[in-house]
Amino acid sequence: MEARVPVQLKQYYIAVGSRDVKLPTLVDLLEALQANGPFGLLVLCGARDTLDELVCGLAPLSRTAVHYLVADMAEEERGAALERFARDVDGAQRPAAVLGDGATDMDSTCAAHEEQAARCAEPALAHVLVATDAALRGLDCVLPAGLALLVSYDCPTRKEVFLRRLALLGRKQGARIAVHMAVAGEAAAFRAVEAFSGAAPIDVLPVLTSDIFGRSSSP
Repeated sequence: MEARVPVQLKQYYIAVGSRDVKLPTLVDLLEALQANGPFGLLVLCGARDTLDELVCGLAPLSRTAVHYLVADMAEEERGAALERFARDVDGAQRPAAVLGDGATDMDSTCAAHEEQAARCAEPALAHVLVATDAALRGLDCVLPAGLALLVSYDCPTRKEVFLRRLALLGRKQGARIAVHMAVAGEAAAFRAVEAFSGAAPIDVLPVLTSDIFGRSSSP
């Protein structure tokens, strides 16, 4: 049987004017979501360079804990990072810090890590796990039960990658939200995502982010 988009998953898209404002748009989304209280977020991308950019860009945000997974992590490091992320999302609010392990080359190129680690006065509201597609093996079985939101930062070019991303939330109970970031000038890539989605609609993200879970629970 062909894999399909999980029926309980609601999909939205954000139209982004250019690649230059893509990361600031994600930052704006995170800051808007913080007004609704603590939450967990999974951000998926296709390349390690993109992950490095995301971690360095999100790390300085106040009240945000950033975790990351890359394909070349040792199993022990991977397990430790996932355990901390799960503990954060499922109840323990921790001080803002970058909590990934094993990517020392990233640490050396991103001074924001140290800056954020020094600002631990307030508990984090946003608990973010950034991962590449190559690091997704077995992830659906270990993600925290309280994780309800996924951002597909770039448009996958293959249907199996698209479905693998969405399947990470597909086994969770209750309302689950996937947000796709669509860059102007890359209409063909987003049309491919819509085709991958089939009959499952992808709506524009509401202006009020608090509406997304309420709307997803309607018939």
